[in-house]
Amino acid sequence: MGTMRTFVGAAAVVTAAILVVVAIDAIPSPAVAQRRPRVERARGRRRPSRQRASIDARAQARRTIHAPPPDPLPPAPRVDETPDDAIVARAEETPADVEHDEDDHDEEEDRGVFAISAATHVPISIGASIYVRPPRFPIFARAYVGWMPEPYVTLVDGVLVDARAYDAAFSPHVRAIATGTTMASFSLGVAHQVLDLAAGYTLLHRMPQISRDLVARVMGQDGVAAPGLERRLPESFPAEVMIHMVHVELGARMVAFEHLVVRVGVRWDHAIAANADVSIDAGGEVELERAIDEAEHEVGERLATFTFFPSLVIALGYQF
Repeated sequence: MGTMRTFVGAAAVVTAAILVVVAIDAIPSPAVAQRRPRVERARGRRRPSRQRASIDARAQARRTIHAPPPDPLPPAPRVDETPDDAIVARAEETPADVEHDEDDHDEEEDRGVFAISAATHVPISIGASIYVRPPRFPIFARAYVGWMPEPYVTLVDGVLVDARAYDAAFSPHVRAIATGTTMASFSLGVAHQVLDLAAGYTLLHRMPQISRDLVARVMGQDGVAAPGLERRLPESFPAEVMIHMVHVELGARMVAFEHLVVRVGVRWDHAIAANADVSIDAGGEVELERAIDEAEHEVGERLATFTFFPSLVIALGYQF
């Protein structure tokens, strides 16, 4: 019995000694305590990439959960709420705008033309012309009024004398009659880009003073002069000459600086009728009246037969 107690007591002492040793071993030394944070940080750096990715995913999930909700999207329009006409108009909106802009551009380029020009028909006249063309139409109208200056008359007279249309003795009379002749014409034409083709009517009008010597020469050559007619005529007397003509003209019309107009063309005028009226008081002399009538008829026929001429047209003007 005593032996048993001794054994149990020894066992208890041994056990207590072991527990004390274990407890003492479990307490870390100061050096170990200082090395433990370094070890823990090294272990943290050596965490596998999968574990770091998992940590990042959890952090993103936390931010997503705590983020404010996004703004709600506007409701999509329902198809049945838009009329068919609105859908068609919306689909054609851009082409319509493009076409409208093109139309406006065309209207700006072709808004019609109104121009006034100084012109000359060499070697017939010097004057002015008016040109009108409506928008979007290639048809134009042109009116011209001019007069025949003395240098032009001299040039024409020299050509006719060289061509033996009459002798040089008639030159002074021709120059006196032709100088200052008024020329008026009206044309209708078609324009294509810079070219234009026109045709129309021309009127030559002159009211000269006719000398008795000229009448005697003309009537004497034609055999219609009455004996002593020149002695019964006044020294000079007024007359009126009108020549009706048609013309064609081909020209080129160019515009510079948006308003400056230059036109160059070639033209042909040809007489179709003419009449000459002499203002002489015959005093009841039948023979004199008959001679005057025959002279007027003869001059009219000659003018209608032999009056035709080409001309070079040059015009410079302003387009509004």
